[in-house]
Amino acid sequence: MSDLYSKKPIIKAKEKIKKFIPQFIENTKADIDKLKTALEVEDYESVHATAHSMKGYGKPFGFTEISETAAKIQMLADQKQYNETKELVDYISWYMYNVTIEYT
Repeated sequence: MSDLYSKKPIIKAKEKIKKFIPQFIENTKADIDKLKTALEVEDYESVHATAHSMKGYGKPFGFTEISETAAKIQMLADQKQYNETKELVDYISWYMYNVTIEYT
C-alpha cells in the first residue's frame, strides 16, 4: 500500500461549502485521533463506529478518499486485522494533514 503516498492529495470542493471546510477538517482530525486511540487498545468496536461515521461524511465535502478509506478501515476492524487497519489509519492521517483544497 506504499503507493497510497505516491502523490500529494488534492480535492476539489464547491465554493459554496468553503466556510464549512475548516470545521470539517478539525472534526476529521479529531476522529482520526479517536481511531488511533481505539486501535492502540484494540477496541475494534470503537474503530468500527468512528470509521462508519467518517465513511458517511467525507464524500459530501469532496473528500471521497476519506469515505472510501474509512469504509476499508471499518471492514478491517470487523475482521480485527490490526496491522492492515493501522496502515490505513496512518494513511488517512497523512492524507488529512497533507491535503490541498481547490475550490470550484
